[in-house]
Amino acid sequence: MTDINKEHNHSEKDKEKAHNKRVKEEKSFTIVAVILYSVFLMILVVASYVGVRIFIKNSKAKQEAAALAAAEQAKEDQVIEEEQIEEPVEEVEPETEAGEWKDVVFSRLENPKDPKNALINTYNFTRMVSENDSGHAMDYAVYSDDSGLVEKITTTENCGDLFEIIDYYFDNGNINYIAQYSEAVDIPIDVSTAAVESRYYFANDKLVRYIYCEEGKAYEYSIEDIKDYSDGTVDQYYYMEEMMLEKAKATWDTAKDVNSTVTVEGYVLDEYNQALKENKVTLIDADGNVSYETKTDGDGKYSIEVKADDSKEYTLRAERNTLIDVNVYGIKAKNGDKKISVPTIYMAYSDVEMPYNYQLFIKDADDANIAITDADIKFRNGLNAREGDVFLSGNLGEFGYISPQLRSGSYTAEVIKDGYETLYINFVVKPDHIGTVAYAVKDVAEDEFKAVINWEANPLDIDIRCFSSSAANILRSNADSVGSTTAEVIDIKDAGSDAYYFYVSDFTNTAIDNYMAYGLTDCNAQLALYDKDGLVYTYPVPAAHAGVVWKPLEIRNGKVYVVNDYYTSIGTDSIFKKK
Repeated sequence: MTDINKEHNHSEKDKEKAHNKRVKEEKSFTIVAVILYSVFLMILVVASYVGVRIFIKNSKAKQEAAALAAAEQAKEDQVIEEEQIEEPVEEVEPETEAGEWKDVVFSRLENPKDPKNALINTYNFTRMVSENDSGHAMDYAVYSDDSGLVEKITTTENCGDLFEIIDYYFDNGNINYIAQYSEAVDIPIDVSTAAVESRYYFANDKLVRYIYCEEGKAYEYSIEDIKDYSDGTVDQYYYMEEMMLEKAKATWDTAKDVNSTVTVEGYVLDEYNQALKENKVTLIDADGNVSYETKTDGDGKYSIEVKADDSKEYTLRAERNTLIDVNVYGIKAKNGDKKISVPTIYMAYSDVEMPYNYQLFIKDADDANIAITDADIKFRNGLNAREGDVFLSGNLGEFGYISPQLRSGSYTAEVIKDGYETLYINFVVKPDHIGTVAYAVKDVAEDEFKAVINWEANPLDIDIRCFSSSAANILRSNADSVGSTTAEVIDIKDAGSDAYYFYVSDFTNTAIDNYMAYGLTDCNAQLALYDKDGLVYTYPVPAAHAGVVWKPLEIRNGKVYVVNDYYTSIGTDSIFKKK
């Protein structure tokens, strides 16, 4: 036991000596390490100080120049008051250089200083109608020069109570300028005024300027000042850029290779005004070949999509067993036409031969108190029949009146009188229609157009207006026909290359805000247009349409284009509510 304790005590002393030795060695190492580290830190501090001094010396000139430039810029920038700043504005640079907008298309085409002689009026014009993704009717009007280069496309979207109209101007296929506005009735506006609600200026596919007009005030935003706008305004700016650029490209792709078709439509009824369902309707070309064929629906309506072709003319024929065929001559579907409204066809039963004493009165269109007397008159079967067999002829008496005996059917009367353009009267004889009044116009001069609107029944007051391009002039009839006088005349002298847009309105129902009235379509209104060569054509009001404004046609550089738009909303301060 004692030996064990001795050995144990000896071991403890050895351990203590070893421990003391290690402690002394660790202290020595720590002191050396601290000395070395201190020396390193001193070297690092000296080196950093020298480097910073060199950097400051080299950068001083640049910092002073930058400070001077910033001070100079501050003098030029507009001061924004603190209360106007809603949030910090982060400077935003455009993704690519937009460049400067150049007016290379708009002023050259529209000639704002002299719109009557605008180059756009002389351009080739065609039209396409389709439906967009929202189910709205879209009208594309395409303007191109003689080489076929498209420089302007106007889209008109029917949004219900309003028409959204956008004019796109292209520079060799690249969008250069866009004008956007809304109208209750699509009437011409001065495209250089605040009537255009939004204007977009593009360069290198970048929106460089945007102007918005509201209540006579203009608000302008530009890429140059975008650094001064709030984040929300910047986001909206780039959103409009992307949206309008996409619209322009889609419009270009849709319309640049337009394959235009024209709708030819109308109704077929029997002589007792009953709709003829499944009635055969054909379009026959000049060689007697059937080019298009369809049948009427349950309301007696037919509709044919005809490929636009300026060189072709058709005869529309309605056929049915036990009824007498009816021909409507001179049907054309030209490039730029939109919809051809055919007079309502009333088919007479072949086994009913009872004649009627039809009353036909002819008056002067400019003065309804003047009867057309001592004039030759010829009768042909069918509507718009200017040529072909004459089955009856006669002479107007001293009261400008004739009463031939005619069975139910569709006829054309030709009236020839010195000093007047040859008058062609489309009329229908049936049990409830045995008389009409027609109006002749005096000879039309070179570079002149005359438009005569006449009607038979209520409404008592119909007005005709003609807008020239950019609404520079609004032409009205010299006489406001009310009551027994049922005709008004628009006379365009020195027409030139200007564009003219015709509108016929039902003032009787417009005055009482009855915009869904059928009076205009039920009164058998028809517009006869004359030029130096005589009657261009007689355009009937579309049948079975509610509405108070009808746009039958437009003239561009002396060429006539059929439109046949109908409007049931005219806006709160419409010109059609005024005399």
